[in-house]
Amino acid sequence: MHKRIIKIFISFFVSTLIISSCEEDDGVPYTYTSQVDLKSSSIVDDQHKSVLLYSIDDGATFVDYPDLKVGQAYKVKVIIRKADTPDKYLTADQFAFDWTGSDPAPADASADMPQFTLGESNNVKVKIIDKHCPFVASSWVGDWIGFENGACCGGHDELTIEQDPDPAKPNRLIISNFWADGPAVKVFVDFSPSTNYFDQLVDMPEQETSEEGTASGSGTYDQCAGTLQIATTYTIDGDTYEWNYELSRE
Repeated sequence: MHKRIIKIFISFFVSTLIISSCEEDDGVPYTYTSQVDLKSSSIVDDQHKSVLLYSIDDGATFVDYPDLKVGQAYKVKVIIRKADTPDKYLTADQFAFDWTGSDPAPADASADMPQFTLGESNNVKVKIIDKHCPFVASSWVGDWIGFENGACCGGHDELTIEQDPDPAKPNRLIISNFWADGPAVKVFVDFSPSTNYFDQLVDMPEQETSEEGTASGSGTYDQCAGTLQIATTYTIDGDTYEWNYELSRE
């Protein structure tokens, strides 16, 4: 006979799963608790949507509640589960994982899909923060798509970014085809070299374009993901337009 009691406790900062298992005929009894901590990440608002999935076939398939036995190896991954959208698997491309608070410890305490061995008492804990990549100006050079997102404007602008040739301004980048008004219409953006995920900031100082418009704005970038967002204001021909410029390679 196999009896399992499942209790789930969710708080704003940490999602905790507690499984008390009693295997009377087919295995050794074990207890299992797990915690996912997103409070130091940019997705803290998804804390209560974080879920651990488990695999007993080396990552080929994952389930919410595996049929485990003491001494068995299994893998774990973290997902964000929202209604009406596919599960989002959190990966090492954008996040750093710390499983060192787990007991027993996994084979790799920094992996996004670590392997554990089930013991009689198990406490699986992970702290997730946004992965930080140092600013590299040259990585932003090239062709981009600028998505205009705002009440005033909408469209996909084909933009080109180049570095400012002035060696005194190594963190200034120049965007051509601003607002899709032609390659000659350019604005410059200053990047702030960052020390963590949250201080990846950009500034578009107020400036006059070649078509006698006045552009300004500020926003954020993600060096690891290669994305840039700028809340933009543009005044031209006596009218003012505001939109969020979202730049990506696709």
